[in-house]
Amino acid sequence: MQSTIDHYTLEDMYTILLVDDETTVRDIIRGKTPWEQLGFTVVGEAGNGMEALEAIEESIPDVVITDIKMPYMDGIALAQTIQQRYPAITTVILSGFDEFSYAQSAIRYNVSEYVLKPVSSEDLNQLLLRLKARLDTEITKRNDLAALQATFREILPLMREKFLLSLLTARQMTDDSALMERARLFGIGLKRDLFMVAVLEVTRQHQHLEDKESEPQNGQLLGIAIIKIVNEILDKEKSDSVAVDFNNQTTILFSMDAPGLESQEMLFTKLVFRKLEHLRTYISKYLGVEVTIGVGAPVKSLKLVNSSYMQAVTALNHCTFFPNQDIVFIKDMEPRNAAAPENLRINDQLRTEFTTAIKLGDDNSIIQALQSMFDELAASNPTQEGLQTYMLELLGILSETAAGHGVNLARLHNTTTENNLFGELQNLSTIGKAFRWVSAFACKLREAISGNRQNSHIRFVEDAKQLIFRLHTDMDLGLETVCDQLGVSPSYFSSTFKRETGTSFVQYLTMTRMERAKELLKGTDLKTYEIAEAVGINESNYFSFCFKRYAGISPSQYRASARMT
Repeated sequence: MQSTIDHYTLEDMYTILLVDDETTVRDIIRGKTPWEQLGFTVVGEAGNGMEALEAIEESIPDVVITDIKMPYMDGIALAQTIQQRYPAITTVILSGFDEFSYAQSAIRYNVSEYVLKPVSSEDLNQLLLRLKARLDTEITKRNDLAALQATFREILPLMREKFLLSLLTARQMTDDSALMERARLFGIGLKRDLFMVAVLEVTRQHQHLEDKESEPQNGQLLGIAIIKIVNEILDKEKSDSVAVDFNNQTTILFSMDAPGLESQEMLFTKLVFRKLEHLRTYISKYLGVEVTIGVGAPVKSLKLVNSSYMQAVTALNHCTFFPNQDIVFIKDMEPRNAAAPENLRINDQLRTEFTTAIKLGDDNSIIQALQSMFDELAASNPTQEGLQTYMLELLGILSETAAGHGVNLARLHNTTTENNLFGELQNLSTIGKAFRWVSAFACKLREAISGNRQNSHIRFVEDAKQLIFRLHTDMDLGLETVCDQLGVSPSYFSSTFKRETGTSFVQYLTMTRMERAKELLKGTDLKTYEIAEAVGINESNYFSFCFKRYAGISPSQYRASARMT
């Protein structure tokens, strides 16, 4: 019986990565399958598990179809790694091995289908139809209006929501033990030592979903859908975390027991970022929306959660000026020694918009932020003394922002000391004069900070390159090792490094290793396996594979050619 075949637009299709060490097998599967008509598109191919992981890092496909028997990393090991790193990806194994142990391993690593070769075109079509139906059902289930409304009633009872929002919106006077007891009564499972807040905000919906008026893809129902997915994943991972919808944003409170507090903060931060990457992937897959995430710094008390939340919101504002960065950690953006000014009468939101515009925006965004601030000031009909007080607060913000980014405020304004700046405020007798003065000064400060940041990015990338060169011989070297050494988050490192160098960490590490291998092939008599170990690759065959892919010829051919030259 012929398969039922429909027609789909490119945006409706699920993406597939084909993995098989035999090129002819991949060609046959790719060439004889009507992918688009079945709702799929092939986004890449790989000849082994190691190569597949590199491709997955670049494209994050919906489905991976892989053989079992492959060099360097087989299909079972690949499935295991996918389950650990990319749990939202569906894995299918096509195997010539009809053994229970293989099938058992496939089940353990959450493989969706285990299909024996040879597989006919009709069998493959039916497999893809089953996969699409399953993926569609998962998405439909999460978008079902009745289910979302029921979930809304279940996860947000009034007292539980009120307690969570109180943690986010104000510093608590109650001691931690009492707060933990209230959390337990409300059914909120939290650990005791470290806490961290992340704020998720929808930035883009897939176009083909925006056009479907019947699907609950916006407003409150979309917030409920995100909350549902977030809590499902957190529960599945047995995470001691809780999510709440606040100010049309999804806010997550993470927690951790940390007996050795100082040594655990970095581990806690890494675990939180890993969970956020998983959540972002799931939200994109099941709801068809992209989110950006701001993350606050860890705090050591439940009553200080408010400060981590405010930092997360500030980090989220940074996302506006870094559109290619999906997760922003406050410690990556803000200087560690900068303290937030206290007791300012300037609206907190306007203050944040103003400082963010200076740090990351342009002159127009500074003018717009100041216009809102001065409109609010003018509406209060201030006295001369009130205007002077307001300007002192603004100058305090400028001074602290400059100090936090290594800019000398007095030198920037061509004065000998900051006292001269404060004295100059006495001449600003009208709101118009004050607006023009602070606008010009803030724009000069933005230009100075931008120049410092550009230099900082150059230094950051150079430090990363030197670190990779120094550590490339380590077989266990990975992205997290480099990030730990530099003291930055993986998300910030990856986006910054690729933006500045035009290549990913994995590609740059491979290039470094292969260039070093060339030198050893030309200048020594080391055997291939010895050179592989010397450049940080523990499998000589995989080294030869990588070298040929990089240089176009095998190591032995390269050595012979170099010596002839």
